[in-house]
Amino acid sequence: MLKNYNGNKEMLGKCEQFFLELMKVPRVESKLRVFAFRIAFSTQVRCLRPSVNLLGLSHFLHNLQL
Repeated sequence: MLKNYNGNKEMLGKCEQFFLELMKVPRVESKLRVFAFRIAFSTQVRCLRPSVNLLGLSHFLHNLQL
């Protein structure tokens, strides 16, 4: 819809203007996927870190008893 827009861009809303500019970015879809992955990955690491630390500690304590 916006791809074929030839009118005055100033007449569009801010959201539509933003998407028009976004369409100019090469490989925008893959870049947004990477950006979303990085955000999700950071969150997942933050949530899993206590469990991973606990596993490491239990492994260390187990080796001390051997």
